[in-house]
Amino acid sequence: MRGSSLSGSGDRYDLGVVGLGAFGSAAAYWGTRRGVSVVGLERFELGHGRGASEDRSRIVRRSYAVGGLRPVHASGVRDVG
Repeated sequence: MRGSSLSGSGDRYDLGVVGLGAFGSAAAYWGTRRGVSVVGLERFELGHGRGASEDRSRIVRRSYAVGGLRPVHASGVRDVG
């Protein structure tokens, strides 16, 4: 039996994504690109300001393995600083 069913509906999905922020939206997008049926569930309205990427307390790492990212990182930190 393929997929699962949401309670009370006859619709069936191969992939359920809970939370449609940056990572959840990406998971849903790539799931559909691979041809699976996807349902995405989001607690808040679209465009809300309560997501994990909505505040200014992000950890930024300077030790990228790809050397070309170091100048980009330095300019970004300088601009936000």
